[in-house]
Amino acid sequence: MVSLKEMVGVEILMPGNSALKAELMPTPVLDREDPAYWEMYFCEQLSMVKGIVVNTFRELEVVAVKAVEDGVCFPDIKRSPPPVYCIGPLIADPQQSAKVALGEFGSSTKELANLVQTWNEINHL
Repeated sequence: MVSLKEMVGVEILMPGNSALKAELMPTPVLDREDPAYWEMYFCEQLSMVKGIVVNTFRELEVVAVKAVEDGVCFPDIKRSPPPVYCIGPLIADPQQSAKVALGEFGSSTKELANLVQTWNEINHL
């Protein structure tokens, strides 16, 4: 199989985005031998999730969000595309103290509930 770094001059077409030359992709994903290359596999799984959370305003990414919502990013989808939840961009309030909550949504409702609880405690909600 060919790595992206060997696809000089080939444009990658992604729904909702402008064409991108393969060799301009981030360095870790250029080589099939790099573990980061295989992390792109998660993109194939996006059509199976219950929802996609994106750190952006819908108005900033109209074309890309619509492409996901309409399912054009999922050529083999066998169900309705997952809903897209635009929640950002999240911006820290400079008037607040320097408290920061870092978290990963993970795959369980319990993990998400813990993140929300932590966020609420930090912001005294």
